Amino acid sequence: MTSRRPMTRSFSGNGRTSSFSEEEGSSSNGRSESRNTYLSNVRPENRSTLCSVMAQLTEDIQPSFETTLKSKAVSENCNVKFTCVVSGYPAPELKWYKDDMEMDRYCGLPKYEIHRNGKTHT
Repeated sequence: MTSRRPMTRSFSGNGRTSSFSEEEGSSSNGRSESRNTYLSNVRPENRSTLCSVMAQLTEDIQPSFETTLKSKAVSENCNVKFTCVVSGYPAPELKWYKDDMEMDRYCGLPKYEIHRNGKTHT
């Protein structure tokens, strides 16, 4: 998070008040993320009842490959492990392909293993 104070805007008219605040911060991967909080207070004319509504909006962050796949040359019958790190919000879904066919974590076990640990996919 940054130490910058959130920006706040307020509007009022006809007994109605609305506030808007915007926070910017850094996620764990150093990328900026934006979070907006909206607060509305509504009081009907000639009434003492006050209704408040608060909503928070977090923007989606497009997927980004922090590390990409590297080519590897191995002998037949040797094990090889491919790893990549992908970030984004919401967490991206990664799919593995071999010979233009999608692989899932249960295909060809134990020959192929597909794992995910947070942002790291192997």
